[in-house]
Amino acid sequence: MDDYRRAVVVPAVTAAVTASIAGALAAAAVAMQCDHDDEIEWIMDEKAKADAERTQATRVCQRALAAADLDSAQVSSVHSALDNATKAIDDLRAELSTPASHKRALDRVLEERDALLERTRELQAALDEKTHKVDLMKHQFECSVAMVRMAIGGALPDDATANRPAKRLRPTTSAVGPVPSSRGSQP
Repeated sequence: MDDYRRAVVVPAVTAAVTASIAGALAAAAVAMQCDHDDEIEWIMDEKAKADAERTQATRVCQRALAAADLDSAQVSSVHSALDNATKAIDDLRAELSTPASHKRALDRVLEERDALLERTRELQAALDEKTHKVDLMKHQFECSVAMVRMAIGGALPDDATANRPAKRLRPTTSAVGPVPSSRGSQP
């Protein structure tokens, strides 16, 4: 609409004004040649009409341009609203779950699972190593206990010492007898 007004309305108004002015000028030229008062008055009236038409055409042109500016402002506003709506739709589409986003989420979960499985394997290997060390220490301790038992109980076979209760390293007070008092009384 804006282009139509500028391409058709403005040139048409300008042509009409130009024609009126040209007519007035032609009449003025004739009046100069003739010194008649009636003709001069007629020329002045024509000039006044041409000026009035030019003023009116200028107003029409200004209104058309103002309307075009208003229309272009409204069109710009509509375009801006459409752009905002399009952007909002694009944002919503980006947030929607698509098969590609599901695949990315699944890939992330699988990577986390693989990392946890690897960590579990590492921890299991460390646990196995520690268990082996504990088993070795336990075996060494059992060997040491067996040697101590053999030293205390004599050179008995292992199965004979296993059936017998372990001997105490410290004797009980009843086995040794009464402890003498420190007063120095002797019997």
